[in-house]
Amino acid sequence: MGIVLLKSIYGLSGQKTNQPSAISLDELGVKQGLSQGMINCVFQDKEGYIWIATKNGLNRYNGYSITTFRHDPNDPFSLPDNYCNSVAEDGKGNLWIGTNTKGLFVFNKKTEKFYTISLINIEQNNLFIKKLEQVNGKLYVETSKNVFMLSID
Repeated sequence: MGIVLLKSIYGLSGQKTNQPSAISLDELGVKQGLSQGMINCVFQDKEGYIWIATKNGLNRYNGYSITTFRHDPNDPFSLPDNYCNSVAEDGKGNLWIGTNTKGLFVFNKKTEKFYTISLINIEQNNLFIKKLEQVNGKLYVETSKNVFMLSID
């Protein structure tokens, strides 16, 4: 199991051509370096990187290779929970990661460090982040019980 990425399209609609459109697809799965086949979210950031949230790490695909971010008990700035559910990006280019058991984290792409975001009024047993969505400087965080809005820009 994996994902299929659309690599390029020729003969775009609106162009007059007698040739059928050709689509080049690349499969991206465990054989190509993806950390796990169960994919919870696929997100493309402003730089064009593809971020893939799985139950065994956060993967960054640059079009050629995959870098996987996982929890390292010896690194306090590593990904705190390998089970990632959602990814969003703010206006400053930081990535927001929703996890299965540890809550919400922000990832600084320049330093490649993860930082814990403490959510006030969220029960410790409700740290399952289902979905993230950034809209106009606000981050909407969906947990298993509620939806919260954070101002992030």
